[in-house]
Amino acid sequence: MKKSTIISLLSLACLLTACQAKPRDAAQGGDALYGPPESATSQSSLDEATRQRYQALNMVHEFYEKLSAVQVKTSLNQEGGDWQSTVDSQQFYEEGALKAYRSKVVTTVKDAHYDLEFYFDGEHHYVASPHAAWSQNDNAKNSMSYLYWAKLLIEGDDNSVLDSEAPEGQWRINKTVTNPDLIQGLVGLLDLPESFSAQATYQADLTYLVDSETGQMLEAALKLTVTDGDSSHVYQAKSTSQVPEESTTKDSLKPDLEAQASPLEVAEGQWLEAFKAANPTQAITTYEVTEGRQAGDQDSNLLYLTNSQNGQVLAQAIGTIQDKQIKGYQYQLGQKRYSKTEDGSLKEENVEPIDFYDLAVKSLIDHSDQVQTFNPTDEAGQPINDTASATTTTYRLTFENDYDGLAKLAGAIDISNLKREGEAVYGVDYVVNKASLELEGFYLWSLTAEDTAITHVNRYSFRHLNQQAPSLIQFLVDPELVKTAKP
Repeated sequence: MKKSTIISLLSLACLLTACQAKPRDAAQGGDALYGPPESATSQSSLDEATRQRYQALNMVHEFYEKLSAVQVKTSLNQEGGDWQSTVDSQQFYEEGALKAYRSKVVTTVKDAHYDLEFYFDGEHHYVASPHAAWSQNDNAKNSMSYLYWAKLLIEGDDNSVLDSEAPEGQWRINKTVTNPDLIQGLVGLLDLPESFSAQATYQADLTYLVDSETGQMLEAALKLTVTDGDSSHVYQAKSTSQVPEESTTKDSLKPDLEAQASPLEVAEGQWLEAFKAANPTQAITTYEVTEGRQAGDQDSNLLYLTNSQNGQVLAQAIGTIQDKQIKGYQYQLGQKRYSKTEDGSLKEENVEPIDFYDLAVKSLIDHSDQVQTFNPTDEAGQPINDTASATTTTYRLTFENDYDGLAKLAGAIDISNLKREGEAVYGVDYVVNKASLELEGFYLWSLTAEDTAITHVNRYSFRHLNQQAPSLIQFLVDPELVKTAKP
């Protein structure tokens, strides 16, 4: 390698400190790629091994600069658990920046799986499930990009090592990454299934296989070790890349965003099994739920961005909804909730968080033989053809003068606001999407003979299942609360 080439690459490293990405940008991996960060005073000071390593890194950089399209397949496993994720991502680059991608993501736990498709057009993010139409969600999680694997290899202060043993025609390069900025982007892109405290430390041990003729990264293997307080968590990832033979353009990746959802076909007598498959709670690690609690004229509304596993809430960002806007977030990690009082001081309290989605899905499964389809009608008994009833089906279960019956069904949910004096009907409505069979609503309510409408109700509305990364929770919350939270 020419001395001028080496120095040119090395001089790019000084730009790193001035080009730190914002959290979303870091996760996007769309910034320019900078050259190898090692320093050298002269070509003569480099031994043969170091010279070869620079050659390898330089070729990786040159290959990336010419890259226009690539397919990246990434698998991620949670050591000691059954959770795993696979991503098949078609990516388009222009002038060294990621301009578009389309990814298929499958999250699997034992026999349960949940599939999603993501599309990024360079500005906005869109998501679709197999039986739901495309919808825009600019907080949607990103896919691990070829660019970011290259960043992990080339950038940062950690040294890489060229392995003397490698397959013919390839370089094997090992690197341990501890750089906090690179780690932050990696955690967001990998979409780890669980949240950690701000005190968590990360170590990424990487091994790359690089084509020695072209500089293409053929494979990247990762072992990510997370230490958070007294607990340790290990993830294993493997990613392969392939340049497509057919020409790929930005427009060729674009799906039909206006296409209607194709309804799930359910065989007679198989509705319950189809519902279970459409709502695999074991494979759902993030979701949004809005909680509306009403008792007459008194009401409160909260938005929870929840990270959970196996029915256990790991972390939440909890926002108060006022005038259709979020008025600040509380932060929950484990069984501690952190918030700010009106005078700005920090408040910490013990809580028993509820996995609302897990509770609601299991409730419908347990009572599937008792519910009745509910079709709303007007005062004349005619069907009300509203927008909701056109896309969803409501399944209702009632308890005549039986508050305790509803309380038992509600489990850990506080329904004291629903208790009425005298005779009353207590009930629960399960709102299910007609096309996908996903559970969209879980409503607990009470009604007396004097009521002209249901004014005592707890509403739980679910959306964005697995669409957002757990790392988004900390991004939404006041940094002071995040730093205060204990593992």
